[in-house]
Amino acid sequence: MLRGRAGRAIGAAAVVAAAVLSSAPAASAQPGPISVAPARGPVGAAVVITGTGLATATDVLFGSTAATFTVDSDDQITATVPHGATAGPIEVDTQDGSVQSDPFFVQPNIVVILTDDQRWDTLPTMPTVTSELVGKGLTFANAFVENPLCCPARASFLTGLDSHSTGVYANDVPYGGFSLFHDQVTVATALHDAGYETALAGKYLNHYATTNGTYVPPGWSHWHAFASESKYYNYDLSVDGTSVQSYGSAPADYSTDVITSLVDTDIRSASAQDPLFLWVAPFAPHGPSTPAPRDVGSLDGIAAWRPPNYNEADVRDKPAYVQALPLLSADAQATIDSDRQDQLESLGAVDDLVGSTLRALQDTGRLGDTIVVFASDNGFEWGEHRREGKVVPYEESIRIPLVIRWDRLDVPAATDKRLVQNIDLTPTLERAAGATLTPVDGKSLLPLLQHQHVTWRQHMLIEHAPQPVYCADRTPKDILIHYATGEEEYYRLGPLADPYQLTNKASKPKFASRITVLRDKLRTMCNPLPPGMPAF
Repeated sequence: MLRGRAGRAIGAAAVVAAAVLSSAPAASAQPGPISVAPARGPVGAAVVITGTGLATATDVLFGSTAATFTVDSDDQITATVPHGATAGPIEVDTQDGSVQSDPFFVQPNIVVILTDDQRWDTLPTMPTVTSELVGKGLTFANAFVENPLCCPARASFLTGLDSHSTGVYANDVPYGGFSLFHDQVTVATALHDAGYETALAGKYLNHYATTNGTYVPPGWSHWHAFASESKYYNYDLSVDGTSVQSYGSAPADYSTDVITSLVDTDIRSASAQDPLFLWVAPFAPHGPSTPAPRDVGSLDGIAAWRPPNYNEADVRDKPAYVQALPLLSADAQATIDSDRQDQLESLGAVDDLVGSTLRALQDTGRLGDTIVVFASDNGFEWGEHRREGKVVPYEESIRIPLVIRWDRLDVPAATDKRLVQNIDLTPTLERAAGATLTPVDGKSLLPLLQHQHVTWRQHMLIEHAPQPVYCADRTPKDILIHYATGEEEYYRLGPLADPYQLTNKASKPKFASRITVLRDKLRTMCNPLPPGMPAF
């Protein structure tokens, strides 16, 4: 293989082309202006460079990174976007001079893995996620959802909009569900328009099954959504809206593993010419949680979950809906313990999904420039405040795991403690992809991924309707919750304050001025108000 100046390798085809051209008359001395097509693409894509005086090319540089290339003629070069390429002009160096193109945008591949009802503190039970994502990415220690319920949270993930902007507050009409979601503008449409091959595998939105799998939302090139109520066994998957594939109760039908196989196929069959966007949404660990056969009993003997706010003894300072809850009976506690073990064991197959996906990305040469996102649509209570479930504005319900790995950035694994939300994902991915930006309520996380020192949010809206209807302002140190009933809760958070939200200080004179500030801020954020919420 020939070596250009600075020892950069020139593709073998360039040798052949150079030999042919050597018998031709000498090319023009100084290379002329060049143009490139396409003007954006992923690592591994072929880029055609046209101009004049290119026959004696010695180097093609994407940023400062050398690319392999072939000299097709004096007027054309074909180069491959190299690993490590950065956005900016493409430079062609010849024996007689250099020339640069207009900026070229390097588009990362994107994989979003979104689980269902997974708590933020469960990642240590997932060894692959721990080693390959947490150990090689940025973990957001204070990640939250804007609305802690499946359908509204997923609508916000897909749009970057609050519930009061999407109009989706709940799973069912008239407050939410698939039929209320306006899907004409989403992160999928933005990335599809930016040239991405897009695919969804798994759960879309609650009640999508009413379409019988025949509907494919705008922006999706490939579509394998649950066409029945999401399950682990005995379910249907839409096949690009044209047919439905039914699965039974055999071990091979376990839905997380089926989704894993679909994702593997999508990655390995995708064109290297186009960037890839995958939305991977297994049902796990949503109840009734069902581990894969290989994981059943893998956590036998796990210690019971008994944090300080478990089966909270005194709830007189809580709102009426919590006061109405009885103390958990022994049977109820046993059920929650069993459910918890099943949830954690069902994450074993999700961990395998992550490992399989990373291997496919590695095998196809994509991993070095793929944004891998791992998150959940909401948290889950395991007996805290006498509850099992989500929906409420307590930490166990609103906090989610969020880890992002992007090897291109070449920064060490770290933990970021700033307040981030699910509404931040769409602007992050759109900016990273070079897509046309859609209207959002969230903020791009790219500065945080790049470890930049930037001013960041100090207030964050949480809202929900119905049952209970509330708006809340969560800050780095406290939270004010205002209910449609007029009831309020105020908690000082943090390890040295009240992280388990045991003592409601809303009526304490000491905190009156702080609560006034938060209430005034909440009025501006929670606008328009959730259905059923009177002005406050």
